[in-house]
Amino acid sequence: MQKIRVIFLGNSLFLEDKIGLLVGERLRENLESLGLEVVITERIGINLLDLIIGVDLLIIVDSVYVDNDELWGEVLILSLNSYYGNSIKAPHTLSLRDLLDIAKMYNLGPPKEIIIIGIGIRDLVTLSSDLSEKLKKKLDYITNKVFDLIVHFSQNMLANSRH
Repeated sequence: MQKIRVIFLGNSLFLEDKIGLLVGERLRENLESLGLEVVITERIGINLLDLIIGVDLLIIVDSVYVDNDELWGEVLILSLNSYYGNSIKAPHTLSLRDLLDIAKMYNLGPPKEIIIIGIGIRDLVTLSSDLSEKLKKKLDYITNKVFDLIVHFSQNMLANSRH
C-alpha cells in the first residue's frame, strides 16, 4: 500500500500566511477518510525533516507570494525548483530542496514523488489573528480546488502503483 502524506503549512500570526492551516483544518476529516495522512503545522526549516520522509507521495500545501492580483487567492501547482518554503528567508533556514538533499544524504527515505500546491497571497507582513477579506471570500473556492487536486494526485499515485 502506498503511503501518502499531505502537509498543510502556514503561520497563524500573519494575515494571509495562515491560509494553508485553515484549508488543512477544513479538509482534514475528508482526507483522512480517504486514507491519507494529514499534518497541519507551523514548523519550518529542519523541523520539517521528519515530516517529509518515509512516504511514497508527499503533497505540500502552503501559501506562496504572488506579485499580481490575478493570482491572489488562486491555487497553483509549483515545481520543486521554484519552491523555497518561506518567502522571507533567513540565512539559517533550509529550503525544501535542502531537506530533500539531507534525507538522501543520510538515506532517510525521501519521498518518491512530491507535489506542491501553492495558494497565492499578497500580504507577507501584516500580523493578524484574522484572514484577509480577499481570502475569506475565496476560502470555499480555495478549499474545494485544493481538495480536488489532492484527490487527483493521490488517485494517480495509487493507480500507477497497481501497474
